[in-house]
Amino acid sequence: MHPVSNLKLGCGVADITEMVKQEVNVTLGTDGQGSGSNLDLFETMKYAALLQKGTKDI
Repeated sequence: MHPVSNLKLGCGVADITEMVKQEVNVTLGTDGQGSGSNLDLFETMKYAALLQKGTKDI
């Protein structure tokens, strides 16, 4: 999952809560210039957490 890339490309927000319920291994990654334009894993973690909090009642 790369939340910044997904937002930039309009791919939506991954339903991490459902993935965890289904016992899917969830990982974060960074992307290159083509989509995310950033290799900062800490920024990726920040956006992943904020998006999940903003889209779920957790």
